[in-house]
Amino acid sequence: MDSNNRNDDSVATTNNSSTNMNHTDAGVPSKQSVTTKADGSTTSSTAITNGGSSMPIPISLIVANIVCAFISVVVVHSFWELLQNDSPVEEALAFYGLYHRYGWNQVIHFVGVPGIIWSLLIFTVQVPLPFSSFLTSSSSSSITYGSFIAICYSFCYILIDPLGGILYSPVLYGMYVSAQRMVHNDQQRYYKTHKSNNSNNNNETTTIPWYGTTKPIQLAVAVNVLCWYLQIHIGHTLIEGAKPAILESVGGAISVAPLFAFYEGLWMVGINTQLQASTQALVDVYTQEICTASVNTAMKVCTTLQ
Repeated sequence: MDSNNRNDDSVATTNNSSTNMNHTDAGVPSKQSVTTKADGSTTSSTAITNGGSSMPIPISLIVANIVCAFISVVVVHSFWELLQNDSPVEEALAFYGLYHRYGWNQVIHFVGVPGIIWSLLIFTVQVPLPFSSFLTSSSSSSITYGSFIAICYSFCYILIDPLGGILYSPVLYGMYVSAQRMVHNDQQRYYKTHKSNNSNNNNETTTIPWYGTTKPIQLAVAVNVLCWYLQIHIGHTLIEGAKPAILESVGGAISVAPLFAFYEGLWMVGINTQLQASTQALVDVYTQEICTASVNTAMKVCTTLQ
């Protein structure tokens, strides 16, 4: 049929020769198609092949969003409670230090607490915040739950204790970057592997799932479980003879634990020892109160006070 006899106002045909595979800055491919309208104008659209709007959202990503949202709410609520108390940083550190009096337990937490934070970042950097694409200049990039959590810790620590927060921020940023790079490399590895397997089919689109090869998630789970075991069983049950601080106050432990573990390292090298002295004085006061009230007679430190 002659094109002049068409009745449709805008008949769009897809220019297949203009369809190609692009790589985003995260190493995730996207599919770009150019559409030609009847009036001669063209429009282009890009579809991300690892869970963009052109594809149905997988159930696993919905579950991951729920888990990450829960973690984020707990973190925000914990810091909100801490900031609402408006108490000196010594009191917050002393609460956590009360359950970490022995040297070996402090060493375990010095390694274990950052391990837990790092493993959480590995998982959360793989899940973008809902509607985060509207907050970025590039349609292929997004803000993840990991970005949000890292910013929360840095910002709140600077508010609570400027010196500690400023010193801790580069450490937290390093953990975030390493987690992000691990996920980035894993997604590239997934893409290259599946693209080579489909090399005989040029029309085949390689779809990258949000979890990549799952190896980063497997590592995150292993590190998280190991760190919790070392802290709870070895550190608290065997060494301290006391319950973990998280059982006394979830918010207090989540918000303060990373900063306390970081300060243990600073105090070892002689940084801000005045804060260490004031914190230890409060720890001694809290310990005396607990042991006298027989609230936690299982604490081994109480035997030295009898």
